[in-house]
Amino acid sequence: MILMLIILNVYRNQTLEDFCSIIGIALITISAGLLGMLGFLVGGLAIISGTISNKILKNINAEEKSDHLINVVYAFYFNGALVGFTLVLFLSFYLSLYTNWPISENRVF
Repeated sequence: MILMLIILNVYRNQTLEDFCSIIGIALITISAGLLGMLGFLVGGLAIISGTISNKILKNINAEEKSDHLINVVYAFYFNGALVGFTLVLFLSFYLSLYTNWPISENRVF
């Protein structure tokens, strides 16, 4: 909420071109960070799934601990999907800055 109020204050105190420039730079910077985080999550999921052999899976199933392994894999999967969705959303916001759509206080908020 605080960040939204700061962005709304920047919108009120800057010209529309300056606001689009500031928000565009912030969106691209955050998107680059999200892309790195998405790579980290996919890499972690690949390492986890690549290091588990059939022998380890049999031991996990014998001790009935497969729920723990599934929870870890789903955590990586869910976080990756969330970061990917946010990345697409931020890039679409960035592209929408350079359209002819009107920008109002309600849209900024």
